[in-house]
Amino acid sequence: MSIDEVTSISVVKKGFIKGLVLIYANAVVVYEIECYPDYDLAKQCMDFIKGVQRLAGSSAETKTKSNSPTRIESLERLQKLREQGVLSEEEFAEEKKKILAA
Repeated sequence: MSIDEVTSISVVKKGFIKGLVLIYANAVVVYEIECYPDYDLAKQCMDFIKGVQRLAGSSAETKTKSNSPTRIESLERLQKLREQGVLSEEEFAEEKKKILAA
């Protein structure tokens, strides 16, 4: 199981002092950790996991952005297509506007 699959964490008392930290994925308990819990600990764990998930999401987004061509690369590719006769002057101008507007 990856951290992306964790949906929630809860603390359940199991006696006067002892308790369980329950880690859920899609409403199913995937881990039980026996401990001497408090609410702050469970909240800190969930905040940490959410932070890691946000970082993983932004990392994937950054990776996607870095793999996409830059405007200059797109314009160069467009120019080559025009030179090869694949695009007419009108098609070239229209696509160039789209690239520059993005």
